[in-house]
Amino acid sequence: MSPDELVSFGRRFEYLTAVEEYWPKVLASLQDPTFRVYRECRTRNENSCALRTLGDLLTTLRDGTSPELQPVQEALQQWTQAHDIRDPWIWDAAVQSMDHWARGGTVGRWTCRPKELQTPRFQPRFGVWIPYFMKWVDFKTATDRIYRSDLTRYRAEVRKLWGEGKRSQHAVWTVLWQQGKSPEAIRTGI
Repeated sequence: MSPDELVSFGRRFEYLTAVEEYWPKVLASLQDPTFRVYRECRTRNENSCALRTLGDLLTTLRDGTSPELQPVQEALQQWTQAHDIRDPWIWDAAVQSMDHWARGGTVGRWTCRPKELQTPRFQPRFGVWIPYFMKWVDFKTATDRIYRSDLTRYRAEVRKLWGEGKRSQHAVWTVLWQQGKSPEAIRTGI
């Protein structure tokens, strides 16, 4: 099994949601000053794709093709150090979030689309209708049933993949622990 197959993207999204709710200063400090620096660099480099993901940014800086983007990396490093954020996937979520905000997305919400995460397409299979063999009302009834069943199955699959609609208590506990709360304080709700 590859490392990507071992990653629970749903759990990552649950964690980011818990950060939004229980540690809002992380996103607030990403907005200022980090996003301000990001937006200034993006404005000067409108046609660049280098600011969409952490990987794109680091590759561009390593190649030396856009050294003017260095302030973004420095601001991002300051932000990660200020909150002791060590996981590169969270750094990538920060860059993707800032890119989304710069394009008009909701500021203060995480945006994270890992390239390794393949979200399936909704593609129900209905068959064919041949009037000679089946009345329209029967075909429509069967097709509606297939559609509802496939849609329910698809929603469950995608919800699980993205961690939608739930947040594990462990994600909340992790966020509280990262803020310095003791296990006893977390357990008792102090």
